[in-house]
Amino acid sequence: MHYLKSLFVIVALIGLFSSCTKDTPQDTDELNYLYQTWKHSSEEDVANERTVYRNAGYAYPNTDLRQTFTFSESDVQVSVIKNNKLTTYKGLYTVVMDGNSVKEITINYTETGQRVPTVLRYQVLILANDALILKQL
Repeated sequence: MHYLKSLFVIVALIGLFSSCTKDTPQDTDELNYLYQTWKHSSEEDVANERTVYRNAGYAYPNTDLRQTFTFSESDVQVSVIKNNKLTTYKGLYTVVMDGNSVKEITINYTETGQRVPTVLRYQVLILANDALILKQL
């Protein structure tokens, strides 16, 4: 009987500790989700409402020409498609946070031969490990 009580206590403690280590949305710093490569999933866009990006491992329909953003903690790589050619530029970005949530992203990059940088400004509708859903501002 003493063995069953000890086993029960061990199982209860394991359950308690495992539930404490799981991130809940309010505990997770969304900014960490941003640091990866995001590919444009134009099939899921809704004009003037949302632009959808999925992580690089997402099962996209077969096409090589997809705009991407690759965010690191210090910069962003932006791919641009022109004349069926994909070119990547290094840029900078800023975020507006509300607590642990990313609310806005502004991306600045300069294409070859461009004098004035391109500025992309988005409201972040959803930022999760597998989805980045934006609305252009």
